[in-house]
Amino acid sequence: DFWYPMLNLLKTAPLIPTRGNHEICERGGYGFFIFLSPVAIEDFCLDNFPVYRVPFENEQFIVMDDSIINPLYGGVDKYIPGECPGIPSSGAIKPVQENRFEDPTDESVMQQLDTFQRHFKDVETFSQTHNNNFYVGHRPVLGIGCNSSHVVTLDWTLQQS
Repeated sequence: DFWYPMLNLLKTAPLIPTRGNHEICERGGYGFFIFLSPVAIEDFCLDNFPVYRVPFENEQFIVMDDSIINPLYGGVDKYIPGECPGIPSSGAIKPVQENRFEDPTDESVMQQLDTFQRHFKDVETFSQTHNNNFYVGHRPVLGIGCNSSHVVTLDWTLQQS
């Protein structure tokens, strides 16, 4: 229902799919790997796949699968609605860093830090081939959000990696 009607558009503007937390294997991962996967697989789903690039003549898109990250307290999807603070008199908003080491039940922290440190080394290596590079991932590396009544960093894992 999508591919044939979009054929002419996709010939001129390629689709670069990004895998997010809704496409992990336990959720919608099988559909992602059947229709949108950039890698060939045999088992219909992978927990994480390597960084890849989509090069063009003058620029390239470097894509990272960050879907396996387990944000502290469930991340932005679980934030508590509240009154976000306004801009302080100093003019600088200083977000609170939500450190995943604060969750004693999360045993994946060190493994994920190692995985994403390696992924970012691949991003750096790929970026050497073009002057113009665009990083593509599901989670905002430098994003902030409002959780209840305080501003917090959105992705500690990527920021630490």
